[in-house]
Amino acid sequence: MVQAQYNNKSMSRSAALILLLWCVTPFVQAAELCAFPGRDSDRQLKGVVNRWIPSPDNTVLEPGTRAITVAEGWRGRGAVQSGDLLLLVQMQGAVIDHGNDDAYGDGTAGDGIGRGLQALQAGYFEYLRVEQLSGVSLQVRGAGPNGGVLHRYISRSASKAGLQGAARWQLVRIPQFENLTLTDDLETLPWDGRSGGLLALDVRRELRLNGHTINAQGAGFRGGAALTLGGALGDELDFRYRAPAVDELRVRFGQHASKGEGMAGTPRWVVTGQQESPVEDSLPQADKLSHSDGYPEGSMAKGAPANAGGGGVSLSADNSMASGGGGGAGGTDGQAGFDVAGERRGGFGGAAIDVDEFVVTAGGGGGAGTRSQGKGGNGGAGGGIVMIRTGIFNGPGVINIAGAEGESGDQAGGGGGGAGTLWLQAPFGRVDKLKLNVTGGSGGQGPALGGSGGDGRILYGGGLSIAGLTSRPVNGRLQRDSAAGVAAGFICRPSGMLLGGTLFEDNGADVAGSDDAVAHDGRRQRLEKGLAGWPVRVLTADGNEIATTKTSENGQFALELPEQWAGKPLRLSAPIKKGWHAVVAQSNDLPLAPFRYTGNGEWLFTGQKEYLQDGLVLGLIREPELEVPAQRTAKKGSTQVFLFRYIPHTDSRARFHYRGELSGSAGWKHAFFLDPDCDNASDYVEKNSTSWVPVQAEQPVCVRVRVDVPADSDMTSALKMRIEVESDLGNTPLGLTLKPAQADIVISPAL
Repeated sequence: MVQAQYNNKSMSRSAALILLLWCVTPFVQAAELCAFPGRDSDRQLKGVVNRWIPSPDNTVLEPGTRAITVAEGWRGRGAVQSGDLLLLVQMQGAVIDHGNDDAYGDGTAGDGIGRGLQALQAGYFEYLRVEQLSGVSLQVRGAGPNGGVLHRYISRSASKAGLQGAARWQLVRIPQFENLTLTDDLETLPWDGRSGGLLALDVRRELRLNGHTINAQGAGFRGGAALTLGGALGDELDFRYRAPAVDELRVRFGQHASKGEGMAGTPRWVVTGQQESPVEDSLPQADKLSHSDGYPEGSMAKGAPANAGGGGVSLSADNSMASGGGGGAGGTDGQAGFDVAGERRGGFGGAAIDVDEFVVTAGGGGGAGTRSQGKGGNGGAGGGIVMIRTGIFNGPGVINIAGAEGESGDQAGGGGGGAGTLWLQAPFGRVDKLKLNVTGGSGGQGPALGGSGGDGRILYGGGLSIAGLTSRPVNGRLQRDSAAGVAAGFICRPSGMLLGGTLFEDNGADVAGSDDAVAHDGRRQRLEKGLAGWPVRVLTADGNEIATTKTSENGQFALELPEQWAGKPLRLSAPIKKGWHAVVAQSNDLPLAPFRYTGNGEWLFTGQKEYLQDGLVLGLIREPELEVPAQRTAKKGSTQVFLFRYIPHTDSRARFHYRGELSGSAGWKHAFFLDPDCDNASDYVEKNSTSWVPVQAEQPVCVRVRVDVPADSDMTSALKMRIEVESDLGNTPLGLTLKPAQADIVISPAL
């Protein structure tokens, strides 16, 4: 449970006033959409803090989309739940010129997009709030039409027709800290072709680097893999060329070197960075005659696709005259690779983009160097993306988005990776001791050198001035301090109240054999499941609805109340469905002031200006069910058995009662049996009432009635059977009892 009245004892009075004025005045509209600022409280952390969620193949998110289906294979840390902050970003997606000439990748001069691109999809992003989560389906809230996403996002594999490379978007869970202090370096998992490569933080008050590094070096697009090839009828004028298939690679049949990975796609052969398998076939199912290879018409040779570096080009038919790979681009172009004479005859450098400031890109991977023998020459990986939003930013420390160096080779070096993007929003802070590493990776060494990667992009806003911290390019101050979608925690503050909590089945269910689940205490233990899809709403004193949602798959809910309701009496209502009953923990166990539970799933409270209540918990138990046999007629002289199946939905104890009422002629015989495990091992009940029997949630208990119908029964005869089951819940906080389950069955002789 988190209950926090927002105040800031760590800030000076003047600093708090500056933050208040800076945040509230310019951002009235932006603060309308918030997640849960400070939800993850004060933390001291290191390592990985994000969770990366890949997109499934062949999906398009149109503007206005609120239901997002994602792929399996989530990486990182942090369970996703309602109220969470997500970043949706298009990592890959671009259209390039793919002719086998010097126009490869160039696009149209002067079109404002920049060399290397004809059309750009990659780079667009926005912040979203999770409303509900069910498996691989998320319901989100954003700044687009109908509260959905703002931009169009595409996920697809490379086209076999050779027209386009892969397009990929991903979701990134961003923890929402109140204050964050680093105890060691933070890092991102590297991009793997589907997810990763991006580190994002949202800190409502103060981020203290504490002398450590926020590190995304070499976490961006991967470098091209250097392959040992003996020639395949190519020549040095090739800008794109088909990659060798697996069987061709075994006999070294192929020409040139692999391009790097970038916004326009993934080459067939990439460097993974994993020691056990350093080279990966990104298209293991591809036909050896495929014209795609991940890039249009092939993924080898010197043409540079978008921000990725081109591969080294063979300067002789047998691939023995080597050249280095081109460097990937960042905020500046990558450099071309060299031949052994020091001339730039190797892979072309990737092209930097020159587009809208609200585009973030990972650094392009460097192209590989050519080789016919020996080792080395892989391209370096590009730098990743770092996105930070914090009220106060304090050094000393380092932010590293540099590209990785190209690998040195016996014949040629690989191109260096381009640096990534730094996005930094903070109203003020101490940056005089902050160091920024935004350099492209140097080209690999060898008789033929690889080209260097381009330097990174820096986008910043708020009260910081970081232009003097680096001699590298700074793309300029943001014209607007909030990206589309959910506003930063320091902007939200929040302006009003954020209410969160959990509805769960307080039944002591112990499906895993653990003893840590306790029934009827109003607290949720590990094995007690949340109640999904329950409506939760906030009402005014006269019953007008002002906010509504439904619980997520694990029973959680999150509601936002605007500041206009501060000081007004309100009701938080989770209407209890028929057959359910509430169990609330003692007030001295869960202090929830200003909330007061009044029964029937409702709390009374007074609206606040800046208040987070993430600890509202309502346990519910369901009334038991009694499965009853159908009414029937019976042959004279027959024996009939009637099965009643009692299904408790909570741990408790039960007592079973039977009463049989005869009408008409006498002579009927009927007996009552208890079968506590429903395994046909019945015990006769002497007095038609059992003792108290312990029952477990969802574990049925059976009773049976055996009836002997006399052979001489007349048609006026009948037996009415009544089964009644009492439930005893023990001591509950509200002294809760469940009404008895009851059923009546009538049996009469057949005609």
